[in-house]
Amino acid sequence: MPRRISRRAARARKLPRYFTGRPCSNGHIAERLTLDCHCVECAREASRRYGRTPKGRERQWRYRRSPKGYETNWRYDRSPKGQERRWRYSRTEAKAAADRRYQTSEKGRETRNARRRERLLDQVCATDPVRAARLIARRIKDGRIVGSKYQVPY
Repeated sequence: MPRRISRRAARARKLPRYFTGRPCSNGHIAERLTLDCHCVECAREASRRYGRTPKGRERQWRYRRSPKGYETNWRYDRSPKGQERRWRYSRTEAKAAADRRYQTSEKGRETRNARRRERLLDQVCATDPVRAARLIARRIKDGRIVGSKYQVPY
C-alpha cells in the first residue's frame, strides 16, 4: 500500500498521484490522480472500455501506423519481453492454425509456388547456364520475374 497523503499535500509537492486509503464510488481502494481526483483503477477500466469500441480500435490502428507507433513497436519487438512473447506465440495452436489458413489460401499458394520457382532457378543457374538463360528470358517475357534478383537490365 502506498503511503497516505492528501491531495493538497500532493499538489504542493507536484506529485501526479495521491492516496487517501478511502474507496472511490466504485469501491476501489487505489491511488487517485492529483489532476482530477479520479481513481487510477477507474481510469484504467475506462481506457479498456474505450479501446474495445470501434472508435477506440480505429485510434489504436492509426497510432500503430504513425511514425511514432512504428518506432514504439520496433523497440518493443527487439526488447527481451517482445522477443519472448513472439517466441511463445510461435509455439501455440493459434499460430499453427493461422499458418494452415495462410498456406491453403490463394495468396499462400502463390507465394509458395514463387519460392519454389526461385529455388529451381537457383539450382538450374548453378548447373546449366544455357538452360537458365532460356528460363529467365521466358519468365521476363511472360512478366513473371519482375523485381527478381534475375531481372536483366535492358
